[in-house]
Amino acid sequence: MDMDTDPKSSEPSFTADHEILAYDDTTGLGTVYITDHAQSVLGDVVFVELNKPSDDVIGKGEPIGAVESVKAASDIYAPVSGTIVEINEALSDQPSLLNKSAEQNGERPPSRETPN
Repeated sequence: MDMDTDPKSSEPSFTADHEILAYDDTTGLGTVYITDHAQSVLGDVVFVELNKPSDDVIGKGEPIGAVESVKAASDIYAPVSGTIVEINEALSDQPSLLNKSAEQNGERPPSRETPN
């Protein structure tokens, strides 16, 4: 799970598994979401499960959620280590938001990140 760029860069960082980390250096929070390509390959998303906010540190490469569609299921992995401080609760009731704009409405669980 190598990042293509520095995790604390102002530019989004992409993983080979189609996760994106957008880091906000003002707040120190990183927002993790899946790429538009990933949601299009999955097809119609019918279920999204995200890890709940916690002070527990999640290691780089560990699962932080899952997405299920009519075609497939896929885990979402932490691109860096950190803690989850917020998730997009709307995805529980409206998983299809990922299909509308994965990179705008998608995973978006901001988390305090501790890049390795």
